[in-house]
Order: sequence, then C-alpha cells, then structure tokens
Amino acid sequence: WGFKAHASVPIWMGDEVLGVLNLVGSDQGLFDEEDKESLYTVGNQLGVALGRARVHEGLERLVAERTASLAAEVEQRKLAQAEQARLVAILDATPDFVATATPEGRTLYLNSSARYLIGLGEGEDPSAVEISRTHPEWAGRKVLEEGIPQAIRRGSWSGETAYLRPDGTEIPVLEVILAHKRGDG
Repeated sequence: WGFKAHASVPIWMGDEVLGVLNLVGSDQGLFDEEDKESLYTVGNQLGVALGRARVHEGLERLVAERTASLAAEVEQRKLAQAEQARLVAILDATPDFVATATPEGRTLYLNSSARYLIGLGEGEDPSAVEISRTHPEWAGRKVLEEGIPQAIRRGSWSGETAYLRPDGTEIPVLEVILAHKRGDG
C-alpha cells in the first residue's frame, strides 16, 4: 500500500494497557525520537481519557440503579404510610379505648375514644399522658406491676382495672394489654 513508516503506541493507564494506536505514513523516517516520546504521551492521555469514560459510564449506571432503587423505596414508603393511615382511621373510629405505650407506661398514641375518656384534647401531645393520670392509683399499680410485665412475658394480659375521668370519676373496665415486639426484639 506504499506505507514506509509505522509506529505502534500503547494506550495505557497506570500499569494497564488498554489498547494500541497504530500510525502509518508514506514517507520514510516520518517519526523521530521526539515524535516517539510525544506519541507515548498521547497514548497515556488517551488511556486516561478512556479510563475516565469508563468511570463516568460506571457512575452513570450506579446513579441510574440507585435512582431506581430510591424510587421503589419511596413508593414502598407511600404504600406503607397509606396503610398506616388507614389503620389509624380504623382505630380512631372504634368506640373502644385504644392506646399504645412503652413498657414503662409512656403513652405514644391514643385514639379519639381514649382522648375523650381521659379528657385529652385532639391537639394535645399524648406523650405527656402517664398511667398515674389515666388510672386510679390501685389500677395504675396493677397495670405497671402486673399487666405490662405479664404482657411482655406472654404476649398479652387482661384484668379488671379502671380509668379516671378528668373530674376524678372511676370507670371500671376490663383492660387488655398486648405486647408487640419491635424489630430489634
């Protein structure tokens, strides 16, 4: 084909050879020592550019995967929140006293009936409610010393107790305590 000059330049990045750049020319002695050094540098620069392109492509793929994962997680959370809102609406609609509390007796949630019974307004924080405020002394002691520990051991407890109305009136009830384990046991 009439080619008289040929140069093979490694395309490399670090210690890794990514490929070879072949240059040919029709004139004899086309590449001198200075050209060879320049071509060697060009091979290195091409290698770095290819390496960056690979990294960029990999990052784009990781971003796309993470974005899809986050979108799926957001959708799962929306579904869980909708289900939780549905269950809370059911609990709020029941005429029974329904509450959740820590094992120490700190209130986390009170449904509408429970709020009405103990005189807690809709906007008031249920975490301020203590068993000593919602039960007569004897019933509070029974719940804390017998009911909650047994529910934790066996999963449930039921017993005759009483709630206190804001005016001090005792309302006898059959109280049921169900223990639910958190994810950490």
